[in-house]
Amino acid sequence: MHFINVFIRGLVAMAIALSLSACSGQNALHHAANKGDLEKVKELIAEGAPLDALDGLGSTPLNLAVRSGHKEVAQFLIEQGADVNIRDQTGNTILHTAAQMLRPEIAVLLIDNGAHVDEVESIWKRTPLHFVSQLGPPEVAQYLINKGADVNARDSLGNTPLHYAALSDRVRIAHMLLEKGADPYIPGQDPFTRTPGTTPLMLAHKKGMQDLFKQFGAE
Repeated sequence: MHFINVFIRGLVAMAIALSLSACSGQNALHHAANKGDLEKVKELIAEGAPLDALDGLGSTPLNLAVRSGHKEVAQFLIEQGADVNIRDQTGNTILHTAAQMLRPEIAVLLIDNGAHVDEVESIWKRTPLHFVSQLGPPEVAQYLINKGADVNARDSLGNTPLHYAALSDRVRIAHMLLEKGADPYIPGQDPFTRTPGTTPLMLAHKKGMQDLFKQFGAE
């Protein structure tokens, strides 16, 4: 009987470690991935922890590893079959998270492992390229474009990645987008003034980038 009780307690402890949610909804694998503890991640997966369990915000262990910048953990989770296209409660994919958190190497890792480059998040309907064009490294923008990202994708304001590149003085990214056929005349809205009909070219004039646009015939 003592052995049975010990065995049952062991099973209960394992269940708690693997699946019992705290107030955040995170299990042991979420915590290990978020901390970048690769050995613990391996141990938990070997014990049967679900790869794509969702926490209270709809984040998987992979999402947390990406958000925290733990590339080795992210790579291992992907190798084990973690879903690279799952969405959190805000509608962000994991590639959106990598773009927003400025994780260029992980963004490339996700794309190379099947992350969809043109998925839109639920709030502003922006693609990863929208975010990278405003904030991220030019190398990731180029990689997204090379993998077929839509340079004229429009968000809920009607804005394209070129709007955000012009708005944020991202000259190198604007050049890439124009070179790949981004339309400088698409009407959107200035995100700050909400002025309707604002084109990338109009924003370029505000930011002193009009000479770049002229190189591509936009005046």
